[in-house]
Amino acid sequence: MHLCFMDIAAAYDAQTPYTMGLGGTQAAVCYLSAALVKAGAQVTLVNQKREAGEALGVRQLTPEALDDDTLQSFSAIIVNGRWTEELVRHLKQRTPTPLWAWMHEACFQTPYILPLAEFAGFLFVSEWQRHLNAPLVPKPAKSPVISNGIAPPFHTLFLPNEKILSAKSAPTAVYAGSSKRGLLQLPEIIPALRAKHPDLLFEIYNDGVVGTDENENREFREKLLKLEGLSYLGAVSQAELAARLKRASYFLSPNTYPETFCIALAEAMAAGCFCIATARAALPSTAHGFAALMPVPMADDPSWQPDSLSAADFSAFATEQITQWQARPAEGREKHLRAQVDFARTHYDWGKHAAEWKKFLGC
Repeated sequence: MHLCFMDIAAAYDAQTPYTMGLGGTQAAVCYLSAALVKAGAQVTLVNQKREAGEALGVRQLTPEALDDDTLQSFSAIIVNGRWTEELVRHLKQRTPTPLWAWMHEACFQTPYILPLAEFAGFLFVSEWQRHLNAPLVPKPAKSPVISNGIAPPFHTLFLPNEKILSAKSAPTAVYAGSSKRGLLQLPEIIPALRAKHPDLLFEIYNDGVVGTDENENREFREKLLKLEGLSYLGAVSQAELAARLKRASYFLSPNTYPETFCIALAEAMAAGCFCIATARAALPSTAHGFAALMPVPMADDPSWQPDSLSAADFSAFATEQITQWQARPAEGREKHLRAQVDFARTHYDWGKHAAEWKKFLGC
């Protein structure tokens, strides 16, 4: 089996997320590709990276290197995240190799995420996402659900008998992920939480980009740096993020984005954080009953609703959840976190997902 993953949006190789911050859509390709290689497949990445090579056993090619012989050598071509009608039809004209679309956004969009009949199928990452898009999937295209997974460094954070609570240092709440996942609400939420829990510290792992205006981005980062009890640490590698989340107590996600699967939440679960988020889109299915989820309006709306969340309401919800969590006996908290960690490591494992991909593709 020789699989090709194409991405028109970014430049990276299979090693990239181990050394620098990378978006979830691209990181997913990297982890899955390496897992597929371990499972005996050949994998080639084709994206905006301008140098050919190999990383973690995954071959890297430039788009210009895709001659007809190379295209026809693939068992399947998977277009990741975004695609254009022109690209898909160009590929279809040049090769009989089956084309698949790996959907990460909530719904089909024009012009970059179209439900084109040239695809053999559309791979979704949650039932919520598949249900939302099912009416637009052209027949007879297939539409399997294979969830995303957690970065490999999160798999080895805790030994089977290791006490999770013993790894936690001073009470620390973490925000990790892209700015759309609730970053803009934090300047109001953090002081409100510290007013009720003054010993609570905060760490933010994010690039601080909230718009296209660099002055706006700089002003927002400066606003964060002025908040008492907050460490703004920027975007870091997955290995560093895993180590830091292991010692954190809480993961906060005042999220108004229509998540199809939240990798940041899944990784926080694997790191033994008590997670507090919103009941938005596929967040409940990712959390699988382990997180405290605040009900929100328009929970299943596939569009981003940046103004739909009251920071005051989320602050009150998170304050109460932290108070209740701290009041629970240590034995109960440990039992909850151990079940959560084991679930995340078992169900959000890229090795498991690689086997699912191979089985589905019939390879």
